[in-house]
Order: sequence, then structure tokens, then C-alpha cells
Amino acid sequence: MKKFKNKKLLIIIIALAVLILIVGTVFAFVATDIFKSDKDLFFKYASQLLDNEKGLLDNKLEQYNQKKINSKYEFLGNFSADIDSESLDDNALRGVENLEISFAGNVNNILEQAESLVKINYSSNSNFPILFKKSNGLVGIKLNDVVKKYLAVKENEIQSLQNKAGINIPFPINSIDFSNINTSNQDNGIKDKYIKIIKDNLEDSKFSRVKGMNSEGYCLEISNEKILDILVKVLDNLKDDSQALDKLYYSFGLVYNKEDVEATIQYLSSLKVNEGKSRITIYQKDGKLNKIEIQFNDLVNITITKTSTDNDVNYNFYAETQNYSISFDAKYSGLNTLQSVDEKYSLNLTMGDSYTYNVENTVNFTDEIEIKDFTEDEYSDLNKMNKEQLTKLFDALTKSIDIVNKQKLELAELNGQNPLLSLLPDFSKLFVTTSSSTDLEDLSTYKELEDSNNNEVVEKNENTSNNNNNELNTNTNSNSIDTNNNTNTNNSSSNIVENMEKVEKESFNARFTQYEGNNVRGATVKSLMMQIIATNMADEEKQIKVTGDITLNGDEVPSNIVATKTYTVKCSTGIDGYVNSVEVLENN
Repeated sequence: MKKFKNKKLLIIIIALAVLILIVGTVFAFVATDIFKSDKDLFFKYASQLLDNEKGLLDNKLEQYNQKKINSKYEFLGNFSADIDSESLDDNALRGVENLEISFAGNVNNILEQAESLVKINYSSNSNFPILFKKSNGLVGIKLNDVVKKYLAVKENEIQSLQNKAGINIPFPINSIDFSNINTSNQDNGIKDKYIKIIKDNLEDSKFSRVKGMNSEGYCLEISNEKILDILVKVLDNLKDDSQALDKLYYSFGLVYNKEDVEATIQYLSSLKVNEGKSRITIYQKDGKLNKIEIQFNDLVNITITKTSTDNDVNYNFYAETQNYSISFDAKYSGLNTLQSVDEKYSLNLTMGDSYTYNVENTVNFTDEIEIKDFTEDEYSDLNKMNKEQLTKLFDALTKSIDIVNKQKLELAELNGQNPLLSLLPDFSKLFVTTSSSTDLEDLSTYKELEDSNNNEVVEKNENTSNNNNNELNTNTNSNSIDTNNNTNTNNSSSNIVENMEKVEKESFNARFTQYEGNNVRGATVKSLMMQIIATNMADEEKQIKVTGDITLNGDEVPSNIVATKTYTVKCSTGIDGYVNSVEVLENN
């Protein structure tokens, strides 16, 4: 009896072992890469391309971008370039080496507001400040060296302004939203359908397995003729697939209907394909796609790589031909807490000469952001100007910017060579100003732009050539007066001048007094500092000192302003009636 029991127990153990082996084998086949062909593995990881968990996209980065879209934050960053070129002389190379574009600002996406100060620094003592502001449906730009008011336009009327002014700027109507590319269950049906079409038209012998550094790759080698053949088959299925066509529009903004697809098929079918082949290699590590290599006809090599940790995400794009190479790096750190995130971007172009561009930006999320709306006398509404007024205004602005910029270049001892025009290889000459030499007398023809809609007059002093070149007398701030004063024949010229000076003084002071108070948030103090810096950089005669717990060191936004703290802000005026000092005290 005992012997029988032992035999029965042995049979049970063997049966369980066999069952475990079968289940384990099935699991290994389904859930792992064991027993899968190189072709299956290629398509397995290729299908993960736009997956947030296992592909080139990243959940942490998506969360960061979504937070920026729906939150308040402050930012601080800079742009610089490094050029090694035999085609540029020493003066031009020195100009690029000293050039730095810095930027700082606040964003309140909850209320659709933003403000920033951008400084083009030609040297330590020569700068060109630009202020941007968006609030209450208005978008404005102000160049204090040229115009003291924001030149603003309603955000939903930008296109109509372009049409009125005859400006043709090809703004994309639909931008790519990568958050829309994420594959839902419904989208997976689309993806699986077209992957199957491609897969069914490729032989197993075209796939192979390769070893990479700390990763494993799966390679497809395919002829140019085969690529074209498969592309036509994909399009032939796409033309009647309304769901897939809708997805193209939703994700990429592509309006592509059946007639468009058929036209594309007809065009591709007529092409004569050159002989050659391409190699596509998909790399994975720990079951996650992390690198793609593409080689076209041994002439073009492209590599896309992603590395990530809990805190960082890094991307690299590299393309190389016989004549040039392009490398782009994007690095994000601080993604684990999403409180303070550092962004670093680097682009290198090598075309005999080498051009490297670097951008660094730090984003700090804070609920303390408060951006003030435009005041009535702070901006000029370009939409209210007619075509003739806009033409005259843009002509005067162009000439004045050219004049002021030349002065900045002379101050930086650049002999008139603008380093901005040396940043781009070969085609930089396309951006060189082609207008003839201008002087301040050219602006004397721009005497008056009157807006009948809002009774605002922009006047021009005919004696501009005798004034300081830094101050354009088409200034829409200092010269904005009530048209009734101009039509009153009883007013003497001295009264008109007096009224203009009064309005100019009030407008100048309002830029700073609007920030006064005993309980001013730190983010608002930062906005005030940007206004003061831009003013000090543009007007040597009206310098404003900052005293108290916050002080200015040159033209940099103070780093010790804390967004969550509150401050007491008080403005003081000089004997001429203009604000010349601002005291900022931290509240206990």
C-alpha cells in the first residue's frame, strides 16, 4: 500500500512539473522575447515608438508639459552661441562670443497671461531690451529704446492685422500636440492594422539581431523599391479609412482626404526609384525602446536616443551625411518633484565650419504669479490703425530700430557688424537689411498718425535729427495726447508742449507706481524689476535706483526675490517729477 501511495505521489509531482513547465513556456513566449523571431521583435519594439511607458515619449515629460499648460510659473534663462568658422573675421567671431540673449518672465496660464523681458546683450555695456506682455486678450511688444508704449494687437485679430498691413507671415494654423499622439485602445486598432500591412509585405530574411552598448537591437534591411511598394500599399488602405484620416488631423493638424491620398499614390507610382537599400535598427533595454538608427543608401545616417531616470529625461538626435552633420540634445531634470525644472538644449551644425547654439532655462512653479492687465495709456492698439497709418508706423519703426541698433554695435566696438547676422551659416545673408542708409532726418516725414477710433495721436517732432538718437519722437507713450488739444486754436504752442510733457511724465511714472503697495507679492516685484531694467537700459537720463532689501546689480533680475513672500514697494520722484528711486522692503 505504501509503495502505491509513493507511486501516486510521484505521478502527481511529475504532472505538476509538466504543467508548470508548459505554463512557464507559454508565459515566456507571450510575455518575453524568448522564442520570438527577429521580425516579431522588430515590430514589437517599433510599435512602442510613441508609447509613454516603453517608447520615446515619456510620462514624466508629458506631466511636466501639462503642468506648464495649466499652471503658473516663473522662468529664467539664456541663449549663447559658439562658432568656429574660417569665413568669419576675428571681429565677427568676437561679437558672437560676447553675444548673449537672456530672458526672464512670468506665466499665468490659468488667466492666459504672460510677461517677459528679453535682453540682447552685445557686450557687458551694450544691450537691447525688449518687453513682451500678454493679458486680457492683448499681445504686446515694447522696445524702450524706440517706442515707450506697447505695440499691441488683439490675439484673435493677428491675422486681420497682417492682412491689413500686407504682411505675410506663415503661422501654422494647427501645431503638433504630442499629447494627442498617445495611443488609446481605439488608436491601437489603427496602429495594429497598418503594422500588419507592413509586416505581411516583408520577408523574415530581411531581419537580423544586433548587439548594441548595454542594449539589444533588431535590424531591418530593405530596398528603396520595396519601401515605395509598401508605402503605396499603406496609402491604398488609408484612402478609405476615415478613422485613421481623422487621427492624422487630430494629432498632426494634417487635412488629408481620400482625393489627397489617391493623388499621392498616383505620384509615388510614377516615380523611378534609384537602386539602393536602407537599414532601420530598433534598440531596446529592459523591454523599453531607447534608440533608433536609420541609414539611407549609405549616404545618410540618423540616430535618435532616449535615456531617463526618475528625475531626468535626455534626448539626442544626430544626423550625418558626407557634407554635414546635425546634433540636437534636450535634457530635463527635476521631473520627479515637478517644482523646479531645468531645461537644457544644444544644437550643433557642422558644415565645414561648426555652429553650436545653447539654451538654458529654469522653470519654477508657484501660485504667487500676478500679472497686471494693460492700462489704457500703456499700449497702442494696432488693430485700430488703418493701412496707411500702419505702413508709416512700421516704416518709422524699422528705420529707428536700425539707427538705435547701429549705436549699440558701435558701443560694443563691433564696427557695425551685427553678431545676430553671423549666427547662421551661409544663408545668414538673407537676413541682412537691404534698405539704404538711413538717418534721423528720414523720420521727420513721419509727422502724425491719427486714430479716429480712439482719439489717439502719435506725433513726430520735425527736429528729430537734433535730438538724442536713443529717443524716437514717434514715441506712442510720451506723445499720446487728446486730439481735442490739437484742434483748440486758443491753445498756444507752449501749452501744447506743457501738456505733452505732463502726459509723458504721468505715463512714465505709471509704469512703476502701479506696483506700489504694502502687500506686494514677490512675483509682482519681479515684474517691477523687469520694467526698471528695461527702462535703465534704454534711457541713460532717466535712471531708476532700487533700494531696500532688494537691489539691482547691473541689468540682471535679482535672484533673492521670493515669489511666496510679500514686500512693501514705494516710488520716489526727483526734482523733475520723474520716478528715480524705488524702495522694496521685505515684510516680516
